[in-house]
Amino acid sequence: MRRRRSLRAEYSSARVRSWGFGAAIAGAALVLLVACNGGSSGVIRVPIERVTADVRATPVPVAELPVGRPRPTPTAPVNLPPPTPTATPTATPSPTPEPTATPSPTPSPTPTATPTPTPSPTPTATPTPAPTPTPAPPDPDTPFPLLWVAYQVDIGRNLEIYVIATDGTGLRRLTINPADDAQPAWSPDGSTIAFASNRDGEFRIWLMSSLGRDIRPLTQGPGDSRPSWSPDGSTIAFQSQRRGSPDIWIVDVETGEETQVVGSGRAENSPSFSPDGSRIVYSADRFGQFDLFTVAVDGSDVQRLTDAAGADLEPRWSPDGTRVAFATIRERQPHVAIVNADGTGTIVLPLSEFRYTLGDRAPVWTPDGRALVYVTADGDSSNLAVMWVDGSGRTLFVFRFGDDSAPSLGPAVAP
Repeated sequence: MRRRRSLRAEYSSARVRSWGFGAAIAGAALVLLVACNGGSSGVIRVPIERVTADVRATPVPVAELPVGRPRPTPTAPVNLPPPTPTATPTATPSPTPEPTATPSPTPSPTPTATPTPTPSPTPTATPTPAPTPTPAPPDPDTPFPLLWVAYQVDIGRNLEIYVIATDGTGLRRLTINPADDAQPAWSPDGSTIAFASNRDGEFRIWLMSSLGRDIRPLTQGPGDSRPSWSPDGSTIAFQSQRRGSPDIWIVDVETGEETQVVGSGRAENSPSFSPDGSRIVYSADRFGQFDLFTVAVDGSDVQRLTDAAGADLEPRWSPDGTRVAFATIRERQPHVAIVNADGTGTIVLPLSEFRYTLGDRAPVWTPDGRALVYVTADGDSSNLAVMWVDGSGRTLFVFRFGDDSAPSLGPAVAP
């Protein structure tokens, strides 16, 4: 009988050999989500301190959550430097010379040298116009957007899906199943959640309503995980190990028709659609390390986005399409980073200053593009937090001695 695959760790230490922080965190239970080349698909269990509290307990009011020390001064803003002002030429009006009356020009037989049009100086490849900088929040008391978040919880026996508001209220459980239900992805209209589950023995992509009802399989599998919706809600991108190493596939939500987009055999994973639906950003180990790449939805025009030493994972396109947030392991620990959509201007944000923070990862943009919900981990647990894109105002809204990860943002919380 086929061995039951699990979805238990979000990064493969064997695959991402350049992370280099294994010894530094000795025994820390940092759950990281990345598929590896070997026979496991999706999430692999890493021993952690199991959740002992009843997961159905009344949600802890956000006021009681330990939120750690907010960073006193915001880190270097993600705002890109404004384009250098083009010096306006002083335009000294040179007197227009009066045309000299040419006495009846002798017609030349061959108008040799058709005036080769002097190529107008190509406006020095205006590098892809810098995206409009996102203004920093007006003051430290500016509230974060109040949104529903779906996420996976390790309840000690298996993975289940919960939802909670970004202020820490409204906790409720959506799935109850002896199998693993993980990696939720909220549809653009907020009505449906796609997720990975092995409830029929193999990992496939499943759908359910945002209330946890009408659960049904979507993909054929095996080894399907990491769903991501297209902006119009008609297609879901996902990673699949059905042919060995993880590749990028898409599936039509209406018909169930599946198409392979990328399949180099080099561990492609964590797909995310661009806001216009024309491209997919993903992480792949093509050159001995995990870098970010983008590809057209038809599988053409693969472009490399990052190439720094280390590992770049879990990319998510910003709502305006100008930037990509991702997790990077370039400084021995996972950090949240942001890069322009053309591959320039990477900014790595410093670690959170919560208790014993060992890493930040899995960033997800809020719809206004001003804030990021992300996973922060210490030696005992991984929890959910929110921060402005410049790294300031960090606040925990899910804090337990357990393993909470893979956030996906849904609709705004009704007043």
